[in-house]
Amino acid sequence: HLVSVRQSNGGIGFSYALKAPMAFQPVLAKGNVYAGTSDGRLICLKTGNQDADGWYAWGGNAQHNKIQ
Repeated sequence: HLVSVRQSNGGIGFSYALKAPMAFQPVLAKGNVYAGTSDGRLICLKTGNQDADGWYAWGGNAQHNKIQ
């Protein structure tokens, strides 16, 4: 599963069942979450928040994310 956690209350923002393991950490860019799977698929999930931006690198830490 690819799961988003709400910063405000710790609740689940969204959950998506991947059909294969993720090959890399997800990327967050311009309101979209991108996840590559081990079977070669690229999944794009829309967060609905255009401010969700700034985690373009595969990997890294929370300092990549400008959302506070």
